[in-house]
Amino acid sequence: MIYQKTTSSRLRTSVRNAYTLLELILALALSLVVIMAIGMAIQLYLVALTNQQNYIERKTIARGVGEMVANDLRGGIQYKAADYSDLENLVQSQMMMINQAASIDPTTGEPTEGESSETPPVVDEDNVAFRPTMIGDNTSILIDVSRLPRLDEYNPLIANVESPVQTPSDIKSVAYFVSLTDGGADTGVEFAGTAAPGGLYRRAIDRAVASYNGDTGLVANPDEYSRLVAGEVAEIQFRYFDGEEWLNQWDSVESGGFPTAIEIVIVLDPQRTLAGQNYAYSGFNADQMETYRTVVHLPAAEVEE
Repeated sequence: MIYQKTTSSRLRTSVRNAYTLLELILALALSLVVIMAIGMAIQLYLVALTNQQNYIERKTIARGVGEMVANDLRGGIQYKAADYSDLENLVQSQMMMINQAASIDPTTGEPTEGESSETPPVVDEDNVAFRPTMIGDNTSILIDVSRLPRLDEYNPLIANVESPVQTPSDIKSVAYFVSLTDGGADTGVEFAGTAAPGGLYRRAIDRAVASYNGDTGLVANPDEYSRLVAGEVAEIQFRYFDGEEWLNQWDSVESGGFPTAIEIVIVLDPQRTLAGQNYAYSGFNADQMETYRTVVHLPAAEVEE
C-alpha cells in the first residue's frame, strides 16, 4: 500500500508540471505578437530617424545656399561716379591762363581778338566703358562681383588651353536662378539616376566676356557657364529694400546704387528626392514646402536722403 500511494502521488505531480497543447500555442502566439510589436517599434524609430536626418540635411543645404548667395551679394561692386570738380577747376584755370597768353600779340603786346577754346570735361560719366551693375527680379538676380580667382582657375591659362568658362578674372558676373530642367549645363553635383532634374543654378562668367557677348541681362535657363549647386531647391525668391519699402525688382543703374538689404527665400520641396524623375513642381504651397528666409545687408549701399 505504501508503494502504491507513492507511485500515484508521483504521477499526480508529473501531470501538474506538464504543458498542454493549447498553452503552448498561446505562448507561441504571444511571443510572436511581442516580436512583431518590437519590430514595428524599431521600424517606426528608424523611419522617424531617417526623416529627421533628411530634414537636418535639407536645413544644412538651405543654410549653405543662403551663405553662398550672401557672400556673392556682399562682394558686389557698386558704381560710384568720382568727384572731378577740383580737377576740372584746375584745368579751367590753366586753360584760361593759356588762352590769355595766346590772345596777346607778341609784337605789340596788345590782346588780339579771337575765339577762346572751351575747356573739355575731364571725364564724361555718360560714356564710361565699364559700369558694374546689379539687376534682379523676384526669381533671379545678377551682380558683378570682385573676387580674386582661385589657383585652379589659372590652370587653363598656364596650360595654354582656351576655355572661356574658366577664364581667370577678378570681376565676374554672377547670377542665381532656379530651373527645373538640366539644359545641358554642367551640374557639378552627382545624383542617383532617379533624381529630379534641375534645381538652383549659379552662373559665373567673366564680366568682359559677358559684355562682349552682350549677355548682361537676367538669366532663366542654364548654359555652359551655369553650375547646379543645389538640386533640392524648387524655388528661390528675392526682395529688395530701398530704405522705406520692399520691392520686387531692382536695377542699380536706374536706382543709382544698391538696395540697403536683400531678402532671400529658399523653398525646398521634400518630394523632389522622393518622386525622382516623375517629380512635377506644382507651385509654392506652405503646407508642403520648407521655406528658409534670410536678409542680407549690403555694406556698400547708401540710404537715399
